[in-house]
Amino acid sequence: MARPRLSPPPEELAKYDARGLTDEEIVSDWYERTGNLINRKTVRSARSRAGMNSKRERFGDTVPPEWGPVAVEHDKDIDLTYLRRLGRRLKGLPLSDYHSSLLDSWLRQLEEDRELIFYTRTLGFVRVSVDTLPGDYRLDADYVRPGIPVLRRLPPKA
Repeated sequence: MARPRLSPPPEELAKYDARGLTDEEIVSDWYERTGNLINRKTVRSARSRAGMNSKRERFGDTVPPEWGPVAVEHDKDIDLTYLRRLGRRLKGLPLSDYHSSLLDSWLRQLEEDRELIFYTRTLGFVRVSVDTLPGDYRLDADYVRPGIPVLRRLPPKA
């Protein structure tokens, strides 16, 4: 007799994808619903078996290529998580109501604090006050894109 399947079937994975859940969120939801404790690798394997794996989404506007690859030790940074969620929203990809609400709060806080996000491999994600930057940096799309709280590269020193 075959062992019962512990991982989500393809139709469930498709529903999770439509809701915009991450692998970690799928693990939590699947455990709450079925009592089957799985890990993220199990979810990725189930997606692969179902032919649902696609190339990882890239968000060049919110995580600029000028920054270079994000170091492994910074990959779980909360600002990076929000930048990726903003990228999903800008591309019209699904985002849960909960995450959309958190993203709105994060964007509002950055605007109130007048801060932009910048990244270096040595320091990680850094919040830069717009008050410390030259006055004309916002006019140049090489530095900041409208509606995206990211400093693509540092302006030259005056």
